[in-house]
Amino acid sequence: MANCVCSLLIMVLYVMLLPSIIVTSIAPSSNYTSTNEEHQALLQSGWWYAYQNISDHCYWDGVFCNEAGSVTQIYPDYLSIPPLEELRRIQKLNVSAFPNLVYLDLNGMALTGTIPKEISTLTKLTYLVLSNNCLQGSIPVEIWNLTQLVELYLDNNSLTGSIPSTLGRLKNLVFLILDSNHIQGELMPKAFSNLTQLKHLDVSRNSLSGVIPSTLGELKNLEHLSLYSNKFEGLLPMEVGNLTQLKELYLSNNSLTGSIPSTLSQLENLTYLFLDSNHIEGRLMPKTLSNLTELKHLDVSWNSLRGVIPSTLGELKNLVKLYLQSNQFEGPLPIEVGNLTQLQELILSNNSLTGSISSSLGQLQNLTMLLLDSNHIEGKLMPKMFSNLTQLEQLDVSGNSLSGVIPCTLGQLNNLGHLSLHSNKFEGTIPSTLGQLKNLEHLSLHSNKLEGTIPSTLGQLGNLTNLSLSSNQITGPIPVEFGNLTSLKILSLSNNLLTGSIPPTMGRLKVMINLFLDSNQITGPIPIELWNSTGLILLNLSHNFLSGSIPSEIAQAYYLYDVDLSHNNFTILSPFLKCPYIQKVDLSYNLLNGSIPSQISCIHNLNLSHNFLKGEIPHISSEANSILDSLDLSYNNLTGKLHREFATLSYINLSYNSFDFSQDLESEFPDYCYFGEDSLISYHMPNFTSCYLTHINSVHQTNPRTKKGKPFMLIVLPIICFILVVLLSALYFRRCVFQTKFEGKSTKNGNLFSIWNYDGKIAFEDIIEATEDFHIKYCIGTGAYGSVYRAQLPSGKIVALKKLHQMESQNPSFNKSFHNEVKMLTQIRHRNIVKLHGFCLHNRCMFLVYQYMERGSLFYALNNDEEVQELNWSKRVNIIKGMAHALSYMHHYCTPPIVHRDVTSSNVLLNSQLEAFVSDFGTARLLDPDSSNQTLVAGTYGYIAPELAYTMNVTEKCDVYSFGVVTLETLMGRHPGELISSLSNSTAQNMLLKDILDARLPLPNLGKDTHDIMLAVTIALACLCLKPKFRPSMQQVVGQFSNFKLPLSLPFHEILIHQLMTPDMLSFIQV
Repeated sequence: MANCVCSLLIMVLYVMLLPSIIVTSIAPSSNYTSTNEEHQALLQSGWWYAYQNISDHCYWDGVFCNEAGSVTQIYPDYLSIPPLEELRRIQKLNVSAFPNLVYLDLNGMALTGTIPKEISTLTKLTYLVLSNNCLQGSIPVEIWNLTQLVELYLDNNSLTGSIPSTLGRLKNLVFLILDSNHIQGELMPKAFSNLTQLKHLDVSRNSLSGVIPSTLGELKNLEHLSLYSNKFEGLLPMEVGNLTQLKELYLSNNSLTGSIPSTLSQLENLTYLFLDSNHIEGRLMPKTLSNLTELKHLDVSWNSLRGVIPSTLGELKNLVKLYLQSNQFEGPLPIEVGNLTQLQELILSNNSLTGSISSSLGQLQNLTMLLLDSNHIEGKLMPKMFSNLTQLEQLDVSGNSLSGVIPCTLGQLNNLGHLSLHSNKFEGTIPSTLGQLKNLEHLSLHSNKLEGTIPSTLGQLGNLTNLSLSSNQITGPIPVEFGNLTSLKILSLSNNLLTGSIPPTMGRLKVMINLFLDSNQITGPIPIELWNSTGLILLNLSHNFLSGSIPSEIAQAYYLYDVDLSHNNFTILSPFLKCPYIQKVDLSYNLLNGSIPSQISCIHNLNLSHNFLKGEIPHISSEANSILDSLDLSYNNLTGKLHREFATLSYINLSYNSFDFSQDLESEFPDYCYFGEDSLISYHMPNFTSCYLTHINSVHQTNPRTKKGKPFMLIVLPIICFILVVLLSALYFRRCVFQTKFEGKSTKNGNLFSIWNYDGKIAFEDIIEATEDFHIKYCIGTGAYGSVYRAQLPSGKIVALKKLHQMESQNPSFNKSFHNEVKMLTQIRHRNIVKLHGFCLHNRCMFLVYQYMERGSLFYALNNDEEVQELNWSKRVNIIKGMAHALSYMHHYCTPPIVHRDVTSSNVLLNSQLEAFVSDFGTARLLDPDSSNQTLVAGTYGYIAPELAYTMNVTEKCDVYSFGVVTLETLMGRHPGELISSLSNSTAQNMLLKDILDARLPLPNLGKDTHDIMLAVTIALACLCLKPKFRPSMQQVVGQFSNFKLPLSLPFHEILIHQLMTPDMLSFIQV
C-alpha cells in the first residue's frame, strides 16, 4: 500500500514538472532563433561589414545586449558613414527584428529614406535618436505606439508634413526635439496638452504657422521652449507665464505681434529670453523685467518696440548679453545700465536714442562688445569712461552726431579688434595712440571732420585688415609705414587732401584686394612695386594729379577686376592691356597720347575718352576670346576708318574724333551706317541719310526689272542730281538769310525755331501739319507744364512734341520751366537721357521736338497688366541701371552738375527695346558752386527727399533719394510709399524680400537675376537713408551695379529686408 502511495506521488510530481521541462527544453531554441534574427538584421544592414569575423554580435561596436544575448541598445557612435548610397537607406536596418530594443541612436549617419513605420513595433523603446541625417517624408502617425518613449530626437533632417496629433499619447516624453526640418502646419493644442512630463520642446527652424497655442501653458515642467524661425503669428499667449520652471524661451524670427505680456514677469527662473525679429510693439514694461533676476541673455532686437529704455534693466544683475537694436527706442540711455557689472555684450544700434553716452558705462569692466551705432547720440567721447573698458573687443558708435576729438585713451583698449567711429562730427587729428591696438583688425574713421596728417604709428597695426579714413580733411603724405600692414585687405583714403606720392612700400601689402586713393592731391607716377599686390581686385586712383606712364606691370595683378585711373595727368599708355582679363578700366580725362594698344579685347568695359590718343582703332574681329562689351573713345584725335565690328558692342561712343567717313569702293554701305547716330556725334558728322538711300538703292538694283532702265538711269540720274544740288544750294542760302533775320529778331522778341542732329529735314509747317495744329487726338500724355504729342513726319519718322499750353505760356513759372528744359537738354548728351532734336520758342507757340519713345513711361508699363509681363526681372534691372547711368552723368560729368529734381516713374521713358531714358527736365537745376542752391520745393509727392520739407537746399542727394523710390517701384510694380514709411520699424524690416516683389511675375530662378535684385534693393535702401550724407552718390551706385557681389549666402527666398539694411551691408555699398 505504501509503495502504491509513493508511486502515485512520484507520478503527480512528474506531471506537474512536465510543462517546465518542456519549456526549458524549448526556450534555448526559441531564444537562439530570436538572437539569430537580430544577428542577420545587423549583418544585412551592411553597417557592421567590418565585424563579420566576430560571431557574437554583442561584441560589435555600438551593439549592447542583455544577459540573454538579445539586443537592447544600438548606438553605432564609432561607426563610419556607410560608403555606398544604397547602404545609407535607413530601411537597410530591419528594426522589427529587435523586440527588446530600449535605446536606438542613429545620429549623424547620413541616412536617407523615410522613417520606417515598423519602428512603432519597438514597444520597449525609451530613447530614439535619428538626428543629423537626410531623412524625408512625414513623422509616422504609428509612433504613438512607443508609449515608453522618454526622449525623441528627429532634428536636422528634411522631414515634411505636420506634427501628428498622436504624439500627445506619449505621456512619458521628457525631450521632444524636431528642429531644423521642413515641418508645416500648426501646433495642435491637443498634441501637447497631455505631455505633462515634457521638459524640453524644440520645433525651431521649420515652417510651422498659426498662433502659439495657449495650452503650452499647461506643460508645468517645461524648462526649455524653442519655437524660433517659423511662421508663427498673433500674440504671445499670456499662459506662457504659467511655465514657472522655464529657463530658456526662444521665439525669434517669427511674425508675432502685440506687446510683451506682463505675465512673463512670473518666469523667475528664466535665464535666456529671445523675442527678436518679430513685429512686437509697445514698450518694455519695467515691472515685467524687474522680476527676471536670473536673466543672463535678453534679446528683443528687430521689433517695433518704442519709448524709453526702462531704468529697471539695471536690476538684472546677472545679465551677460543685452540686445535692443533695430527698434524705436528713444531718449537717453539710462545711467542704471552701469549697474550691470556682469554685462559682456551691449547692442543698442539703429534706434532713436538721444543725449550723450552715459559715463556709467565705464563701470562695465567685463564689456567686450559695445554697439551704439545709427542713433542720434550727441556730445563727446569721455576719455575716462573708455580707460576702464579694458576687455572691450568691439566698439561701434558710428552714424551718430558725436563731436569733439577722438580720445587718446582708446589706445589703452588692448583687446580691441573692431573700432568704428565713422559718420560723426569728430574733428582734430587721429590720435597716434591708436597704433598701440595690436589686436585691431577693423578701423573705420571715415566721414568725419578729421584734420592733420595720418600718424605713422598706424603702421604698427600688423593685424589690421580694413582701414577706412576717407571723406575727411586729412593732409600730408601717405605714411611709408603703411607698408608694414601686411594683413591689410581694404584701404580707403579717398576724398581727403593727401599730397605727395604713393609710397613704394605699398607693394608689401600682398593680400590687399581693394585700394581707394581717389579724390586727393597725390602726385608722381604709380610705383612699380604696387603691382606686387597680386591679389588686387578693385583699384581707384582717380581724381588726383598722378603722372607718367601706366606701367605694364599692372598685368601682374591677376585678379584685378576694376581699375579707375581717370582724371589724372597720365601721358603714356603702356601696352599693359593684356590678358588675364580685366572687367573694367577707366583711363578717361588724362593726357594720354600715342595709339591704342591692340589688346583692348581683354577688357569688358574700357573708357579712354577725353585724352589725346591718335591713329586708328585696332581691329578686334580676329580675337576669338574677346570680352569687350563697352567702349568709350570719345574726345580724342583718332583717325582712319571705322571698324564695323565695334557696332555690335552693347555700348560704343566714338564721338568727337576725326574719323574718315568716306565709303570704300568695294563696300556696299559706309562703315558708319552700322553705328547709332549718338555714338558718332562730332562737329562734322557723317551723312546718315545716305545710309537710308544706299539701302533703298541696293534693294532696287537687285530687282531684275530695273536692268532694262540702267542706260536711262546712267544718263538722267546725273542731270537730276545736278538740278537737286542747285535747288538745295539756293534753299540753303535763302534759309541762312532767313535765319539771320529770324535770330536778329529773336533778340528782340525771344523767338527761335531750331532743329539739329536729325535724319532728314523738319520744317515748322511739317510739325503743324503732322499734328493738325496740335489736335487732341495726337496727344499721348500731359506733363507738369505741357502736353506731349505724337507726330509722324513726311519722311515717315516719328517724333514726340512737348507743347506748352496756351494758357500756361502766360505763366512766368511754366515759361521759365520750358526754357529751362531747352537749356538743360542742349547741354547734355547721354544714351540714357532722352534726345532733343530741336525746339521752337515763340511767344504764341512753344514746343520741343523729342526722340519718340514707343513704350511710353515706366509708370504706364508698370500699371498695365499686359505690358508688365514683358518687363521681366532682367529688363527691370537694366532699366534701373539705365536711370543710374543717366543721373550719374548729370551729377558727376556735367559742369556745373545738374540736379533733375523730379525723378519719377512717369519721367522715365522706354523705347521699343524697353531701355530707360530720363526725361522731363523742366524743374532741373544747375548747381552753382558759388551760390547757396536754395530754391522752392519742386518735384512729385512721394518721390521728394524728406529733407526738402525743412530745408530748401538742393543737392544731388535729392535725386539719389528719388532714384531709390523709383528703383523699389520698378521691382515692386507699385509705388513703395507704404514700405518706405515703415522702414524705421521691424514691420517692414522682417518682411521677406520675395514678398515685396511684383507678384505678377514668377520669382527669379536665375542666379544673376536674384543677385541683381538683391543688389538693387540694397542700393535702393541705402539711397532712402533719411540723412542725405549717408546716401551713396550716383557714381557709387553705378560702380556697385558694375562691380560688386553681395556677401550673402542665404537662399533668395529666405532673405529678409533687414538683412539688406545692416550697417555692414550699407557700408559695403558705399565703399
